[in-house]
Amino acid sequence: RSIRPTVCFSSDGSLLAVSGSGGDVCVWESQSGKQLCRPACANWSSVFCLAWAPLKIQCGRRRRKRTSSTVDKTSSLLAVGGNHGLSIWDVRRNEEQYAMPNEGFDAIISTTWGHEETLFIADGSPQITQWNSGDNTIEKWKADKRGVSCVCVNSDGNVIVTAGRTIKLWNISDHSLLTRFSGHVSNIQNLQFISSNILLSTAQDDRTMCLWNRESGDSISLVCENSISYVTSSAHEQEEKELKLVAICEDGIIHMFTTLTNTLNNHMEPVLPISTVQFRSQSSSEALPILSGHMTSSGDVLLAHSSYIRPVFETISFHQDNKRVCLERIVPNGLILSKEGKNSLTDNIKKEPVAIMSGNPPLSLWRTGKGVQEMEDIPMTDRLQSLSINEKLIKSE
Repeated sequence: RSIRPTVCFSSDGSLLAVSGSGGDVCVWESQSGKQLCRPACANWSSVFCLAWAPLKIQCGRRRRKRTSSTVDKTSSLLAVGGNHGLSIWDVRRNEEQYAMPNEGFDAIISTTWGHEETLFIADGSPQITQWNSGDNTIEKWKADKRGVSCVCVNSDGNVIVTAGRTIKLWNISDHSLLTRFSGHVSNIQNLQFISSNILLSTAQDDRTMCLWNRESGDSISLVCENSISYVTSSAHEQEEKELKLVAICEDGIIHMFTTLTNTLNNHMEPVLPISTVQFRSQSSSEALPILSGHMTSSGDVLLAHSSYIRPVFETISFHQDNKRVCLERIVPNGLILSKEGKNSLTDNIKKEPVAIMSGNPPLSLWRTGKGVQEMEDIPMTDRLQSLSINEKLIKSE
């Protein structure tokens, strides 16, 4: 399995979870850029999926004699899935709340929250698992012949979507099949509901994302220049309004789309991006990696970029001017890592080096009477941490 880091913004964009090798997970505050906590998933060699709980979710029986309470922005729950089961962490307290042991799972590769304390889990097998963390009950049912690679639940909590190469929608209460969609040629790696009726999907090593109307069955394709790694959108229930989507590709290029959800039609031509944005280092002109994105309530795009070890957060406007925008950022002298995250500094120089940035936006030089003052170098503790993580990557490979 790929050991590529998993990155996930919380539903309001205030927190970012980043997984590394060896079960390392870091949670960052996007507003301050500070590390909030580092959940200790003991003895985990790999983390394959992260899922934030909705802003408000009822949690009953808890460890350490906690009473029933409502989890909100001050107490956010993060589900961490990997090769040793599933763990739920309260990142504000940096405490594990629940743990599901790895009973018959190869590795948990996708998970999503249902209502209350329920999570749905995919491990690549034909079955999906429904786990209630409160009473620790587990229920399984067969959802695909070949295997399920991704799961997603709608906002009402009554429909679950499972996907391998075929997308299937199920009624959660009786496990009945509602409808199915097909169109991707590889395993689907991302599912999300844009609204109650509109579903978005992307596939592995695919530069096309699809929008599906689960009632009419109509669909539309949106095409990027390279394989898609992450998608964020402006979610709303009013279908006559313009829908904004941002796709982040593996080469670091950000593609921005607009479409109307009530115009989905199987006979429409594929939609192309209205604009693209890319970040690059001012000193080396190398492209900077984009880790993840989040569409804010104001329509801007919150980005985490440059480094899995120490992400940089920045908000940019949604461009609708049919232009290719290149934004230069200052990269301080420090550790150089390849896009693959391997610790081979000599090879990185020969291939595609990406320098890690330190500090928070605004990421620019400021001028003094003595010339240009650069941002400080990366602290030694971060460099040692990065070398330690990459050493684990090499051993696992």
